[in-house]
Parts: sequence; C-alpha cells; structure tokens
Amino acid sequence: MDHLIELKRLAETRGLEGWKYFSRVHRFWILWFALLLLGIALLPVIIGVVFLVGDVFLYRWIRKRERTTPKASLESLETSRAFAKELQVLYEKVKVETSHLPKEKDSHGLPEGSAFVGRAVWISVDTDRSSTVFADRKGIVVRVFKHTPDRCKEAMAIELASPPTTFFPWPRRLRHIIAEYYNEWDSIQYSFTKGHSYVRLVRLNNKTVLKSDTYRIKDTSRVGAGSITAWPSFPTEAFLLNRHESG
Repeated sequence: MDHLIELKRLAETRGLEGWKYFSRVHRFWILWFALLLLGIALLPVIIGVVFLVGDVFLYRWIRKRERTTPKASLESLETSRAFAKELQVLYEKVKVETSHLPKEKDSHGLPEGSAFVGRAVWISVDTDRSSTVFADRKGIVVRVFKHTPDRCKEAMAIELASPPTTFFPWPRRLRHIIAEYYNEWDSIQYSFTKGHSYVRLVRLNNKTVLKSDTYRIKDTSRVGAGSITAWPSFPTEAFLLNRHESG
C-alpha cells in the first residue's frame, strides 16, 4: 500500500513538472510570435529610413565633390567656358547674317521651344490643390515638348535646382517635373514675359521622356498645381490682383 501511494505521489510530481515546462514553452512561443508581428510592422519604416539616409548621404556627397573640385577639373571648366564663348560669338555672327529670314514658329505661334531651354523659373506650389507640397524653389527648363497630351496647350520639363524629398509611395527625391499649361491666357512665353502663369504640375516617372518631343500620360503622376514665373523676376501683388480681377 505504501508503495502504491509513493508511485501516485511520484506521478503527480512528474505531471506538475511537465505542466510547468509546457507553460514556459507556450509563453516563449507567444513572445516570439509577438516579436515577429512587431518586426513585420516596423519593416516598412526601417526600409524607408534606410532609403532616406542613403539618399541624403549620396546627395551631400555629390555636393561635397562639387565644392572640392580639383584644380585640373577647374582648368578644364575654364577651357570649356572659353570654347562656349567662341561658339556664342559664332552664333551671333550667323544670327546677324540670317536676320532677314523669317523666324520659325511652332503650332501656337510662339518662338521655338529651344529658346526657353536653360532658362530659370521659380515654382510656387498651391497647397490647396496639390497632393505633394514643397517649399518654393528654383528650377531649370530642360525640355519644351512639341507635342502634348489632349487638352494640354503646352508643356515643359523642369529640373528642380534643390530636389525636395517625398515620402510616398516611398522616400525619394523629386528631381524632374513637367509644367502643363491648360488655361487659355497662360503660355510658356507669358511666363517669361509677364512673369506669372498657373500650371498643372506632374512628376516625371520615365526619364527617357527628356530626350523626346512628346510624352504620354502614363509616363507621369500627379503632383498638383502651382504658379510658375521667370526667375529672378517676380510679379508684384498689384499685377496679380489686376490680372485676377480682369480674368
């Protein structure tokens, strides 16, 4: 009888130890699963931070190399500038000799788009009608498109001098945008002569468009709207008010 009681007590002790062991293992698996879910939730944030830090580092590294250009590179730059001046003089001579010829016009009756390439503009984003908003900044016209999508009068590609960082759908810099002219009274020539136009801004997703005379809607994505003006000339408030009342 004592032997049976001892066996029963031993079995109860082993059962209690087994329950404690499985309880510890159960808590371990719950903790591991919770950490796994937390890692999955934080993975997009970690990837975004890595992309942002890498992009900022690369941008600052490029700017640092530009500021610390070696002397040989500076001499080559001076040589290229002298060559560019000679080309400019030659161009002026040819221009004088061909001044009696009629100027070529595009489909809108404006000067050729190449005349605006290289010109500086100042872009102000409309915060009420834009999904992507960034501070006012300078841009350089890199392409004037001869053919534009439907309902768009004119369009030109602009390289932002200080590319802003956008975070959606993933962190990246907004380097090139396209200014699309829709209003009847706005045009590229108006932007550079009067100093103010209201345009639709779209992001350039396909960089090969910069080498073409046209682009498709699927090559772009919406940024918003804003005003564009020739830089460094800015429109006065009186001019903008007068234009708003007359329009």
